[in-house]
Amino acid sequence: MLRYNAPIDDMMFLYEKFNKDPHHDALGYLNFYTPKYVRSLLEKSSSFASQTLLPLAPVGDEKPSYLENGEVRTPPGFKDAYNQYVKDGWTRLTCKKDHGGNAAPKTVSGFIDEIWSSSNLSFKLFSELAIGAYNCILCNATDEIKNLYLPPIAEGRWGGTMCLTEEQCGTDLALVKTLAEPNDDGSFNLTGQKIYITSGEQDITENIIHLVLARTPDAPKGTKGLSLFLVPKVLVNSDGSLGVRNKVRASHVYDKMGIKGVPTCAIEFESAKAIQIGKKFEGLKNMFVMMNLERTKVGLHGLGLSETALQNALHFAKTRKQGSGSDGKTIPIIKHADIKKQLLKMKSLVEGERALGFWLSQQTDISLDHDDNVIRKQASDFVALLTPVVKSFFTDLGMEITSDAVQIYGGRGYLKDQGIELLYRDNRITSIYEGTNAIQALDLIYRKIGTKENDIVGKFLNLINQNVRVFKNNKINEMKKQFHEYLKLMIDYTNWLRDHLSKNVNDAKSSATDYQRSLGYISIAYMWILMCEKSKTVNENFEKDKLMTAKFYFQRILPQIKLYYENALKGSSDIMEFNFSAGK
Repeated sequence: MLRYNAPIDDMMFLYEKFNKDPHHDALGYLNFYTPKYVRSLLEKSSSFASQTLLPLAPVGDEKPSYLENGEVRTPPGFKDAYNQYVKDGWTRLTCKKDHGGNAAPKTVSGFIDEIWSSSNLSFKLFSELAIGAYNCILCNATDEIKNLYLPPIAEGRWGGTMCLTEEQCGTDLALVKTLAEPNDDGSFNLTGQKIYITSGEQDITENIIHLVLARTPDAPKGTKGLSLFLVPKVLVNSDGSLGVRNKVRASHVYDKMGIKGVPTCAIEFESAKAIQIGKKFEGLKNMFVMMNLERTKVGLHGLGLSETALQNALHFAKTRKQGSGSDGKTIPIIKHADIKKQLLKMKSLVEGERALGFWLSQQTDISLDHDDNVIRKQASDFVALLTPVVKSFFTDLGMEITSDAVQIYGGRGYLKDQGIELLYRDNRITSIYEGTNAIQALDLIYRKIGTKENDIVGKFLNLINQNVRVFKNNKINEMKKQFHEYLKLMIDYTNWLRDHLSKNVNDAKSSATDYQRSLGYISIAYMWILMCEKSKTVNENFEKDKLMTAKFYFQRILPQIKLYYENALKGSSDIMEFNFSAGK
């Protein structure tokens, strides 16, 4: 049986000490979300996660959601847990006060997202997609639609989905065929099939709001012809009451490797009543509001599962005895150098990821709510730069860390009754959904560093360079030296990549994932310097722990940037010239 306790002290260190950004402080969140109140939220969520959600994780895996007589049945206990989740107010956390929400900043909700991901990712996805739909409607719909649809989502009574993928199109949404035909009353009849829809049908909420990309009969080809439509499972009357069932149904529930507790469905729309959201032919642009916020959350899926893997691997390593010490007595495996190295790797990455996620949440809050356009634009640029990094890097590392945890358990880790292998299986989807990690890497190199006209990555690297230079703490001098060495490599790597996007695009493409990981590594290095600088304000033991963990990161993990850059310089000819048809 897995164990989990939220790392509240580490989270509160980030919230109170880590990076006191005056632009974020100016937003006024601290007037209500005081450290004392935030700690109480973390304690409450940790208790619910460990006592209710964590025990349900293996239940969802062993008794997954299934289709019965056209209806989807969720695992035993999930509905009761969801009702308690709603009663405790968690669905309202980030929603606007106008809709009955608590308007929590991302700096707070990010921690809660990690906690739910750590304890039961399947359960988390039911409400996560609903809040994604909430944000998309909030940013794109008319006031009439917002007032009708958003309060029930905030209250947790209605779920939500995002419907993009079809049988013939995954990444390439230009191939979408789902058709929306206009009616005289301004509504549409929507016909088509969407696949791989998370929480596409379930018995937990009284209604589900599907957000669907589709074409109108007059739409141009490609993604420029896509519009966004709201399709309720149950039609909604003008007074907010529920009417008759819409022509929407689940035709299949997929049998998956992981996240089995949440149903992933094929959804059939059979002349279903639909409402256009936003302007015609701007569907993909409008959907990206939901997708970009969701990509950050997916990164937190990887972080959350990694945290649980670390906690359980550490406990196992302290209690499992194998081998003997110099005195001949049996010792716990944590005393073996290789095991301790693996655990330190996990710890240095997990804590570094959490800090980077928090830093990104600060920038997200600023980009959404700051009054100054210049400050808001800079924050928005940093969010655009780091969103694909957090999504892909955290989930790739999640695969490494959950796999390392299984390895530390040895043969026991391969057994289902220990629960550790479930973390690995649940994490596997995170590098695939919301845009595969390779697509995130291509997005990074084409849209963020493709030109120098708006050199976002250059601005970011310059910012962290200048910030590190002002620190005078002698305890981090060696780290600062290493940081600037690898920062110089990142600048060279960036210039090489930008140059080869125009000279030999395959050189750039073949190096995109490595570059993305390198940007992740240098970003986490920056976070470690910030943490070491601020840890001295906590206590001596806390500072020592951070300094020693950071030292491990700088000596044994950060140097991977050099290997990635050296591989990039070799080009892509050896890759592109290989012919698989000529041999295996």
